Amino acid sequence: MTSYLPRSNVNMLRVINIAALVAFLLSVFVQFNDPDPLLWIIVYSMASLSCILFSLKKPTRLISTVTCASSTLWIVYLFIELARSPIPIEWDSVFMQTSMKTISVELAREIGGLLIVAVWMLVLALKAKR
Repeated sequence: MTSYLPRSNVNMLRVINIAALVAFLLSVFVQFNDPDPLLWIIVYSMASLSCILFSLKKPTRLISTVTCASSTLWIVYLFIELARSPIPIEWDSVFMQTSMKTISVELAREIGGLLIVAVWMLVLALKAKR
């Protein structure tokens, strides 16, 4: 991979990638007690695979792009669901409590998780080998 970034930026990218990998792998494991685990396990597993391939300097552009695109489409769908929800978002519940008090809280958290995946996959797609 030819990089035009200064060495310190390349190292920072690697560190962030490893942190993202750990977060995505942990996210895979916590999905097993979720009511709809399969799609979440697939998304976080694909993001994890992309991080691993990037760390190994293997081609990741396709998997990163597909994961980014599918996460982005899912975000749009969840935003539509959130807009249709008659229950307002309680932001303190989104960030300060672990329980899922309402569907709006759950949707907001799901959007947040997908946004992290989509943004990091975009970074890897732009920086990765073909």
